[in-house]
Amino acid sequence: MTKKIGLIPRKQRLIRNQKIIDLFKKGTTVPKIAPVFKITEESVRIILKKNGFSPRNVLKVRNNKIVAFYKKGKSIESIAKEIKLSIFSVKNILIKYGIYVSVKSERNKKIVDLYTHGKTMVEISKSMDVGYYTVKAILIKNGVYKSKLLPKPLLIKRNNKIIELYKKGYNLNQIAIPLNIDRESARQVLIKKGIYKYPGLYNESKIKRNNEIIELYNNGKTLKEISEIVKLSYYPVKNLLKNKGLYISHKLTNDLAIKRNKEIFKLYKSGKSPANIAEKMNLEYNSVRGILIKAGIYNFNAPRDRSKYEKRNKKIVKLYQSGKSLRFIAEVVDLNPLSVRDVLIKQNVYKLYAYSHINDDRNKRIVDLYKKGVTVYAIAKKLKVCYNTIRNTLINKHAYDYVQERTKKRFKK
Repeated sequence: MTKKIGLIPRKQRLIRNQKIIDLFKKGTTVPKIAPVFKITEESVRIILKKNGFSPRNVLKVRNNKIVAFYKKGKSIESIAKEIKLSIFSVKNILIKYGIYVSVKSERNKKIVDLYTHGKTMVEISKSMDVGYYTVKAILIKNGVYKSKLLPKPLLIKRNNKIIELYKKGYNLNQIAIPLNIDRESARQVLIKKGIYKYPGLYNESKIKRNNEIIELYNNGKTLKEISEIVKLSYYPVKNLLKNKGLYISHKLTNDLAIKRNKEIFKLYKSGKSPANIAEKMNLEYNSVRGILIKAGIYNFNAPRDRSKYEKRNKKIVKLYQSGKSLRFIAEVVDLNPLSVRDVLIKQNVYKLYAYSHINDDRNKRIVDLYKKGVTVYAIAKKLKVCYNTIRNTLINKHAYDYVQERTKKRFKK
């Protein structure tokens, strides 16, 4: 006999079905029962129906029970505990049956009544301590409030009137008041139609400035020079000339770029460095290097010409050995004092811990004075050293007593 795949033996099925019925009787819902037995919700419902347990009928019985409890005078919380439901779901059941009236529904009715009696939304929101937009939403839900937007034919008429008045010479305020609209809405209508002229640089002065930029460019001025004269950034000048069809990119055509690249390859193969090529061809170093890398010719591990640096480093060492300071050497060689120090370290001339033996003697003295009972401030004054350096040396030597210092501070206060 071949077994059918996915089917459970009859005895196991009966046991499982009985367990499902028991859980359902206890009050567990169908969606919670399904994952326990690894079956679908629909199959759980079928099992319950076959055994005479319709979920809907059970829900009706439960709801009637909740209603009966509420009519007897029990609170919603006690009902929720007894039937093992949330307070929110018990409330919703009672609202469905029309027994429980929520505070919100009473409030909403009051808002609607006030609005029908002629109160404005602002007045209602102030008197009821509710936000303006919540009042508006409640009125829209109840079908009381209607939007003040005009229908399309009336809107077109109004917009045409706005345009007529503006062309006659009326300002925005003079247009808005007779039409009972906001100044900004009148302005938006004019902007959409492309009639409204912005104040400032958006009219005559902007046109003058643009003409000046075009003249300067035709006279042979560069974009940077124009931006300095007109007091505008580089890119708006560039974009304006591009839009007018005057500015053409200085990028080379394919043929010229190929010729230039061939010349760069020749010079590089002859032994010239990218820096020398850049100087010769009036190009940037990075652009030359980029062309060589793209072609796969640039050798990253190639030895560099360090003859310039060797002469400079020898000069730095001589000056340091003659007794000159790092700052003085940096000014002479046009370098940073730290880079001068790095050069000397590489040449094994500069030692970072040259005065370590002096520091050791000083540290021993600090510890001895502190153990004798001298304060940190007194030691700092005596040795002419910062307070924090003395405190740090004592901490490093495990001599600093935190408790003692705290008590001293308390007594001072």
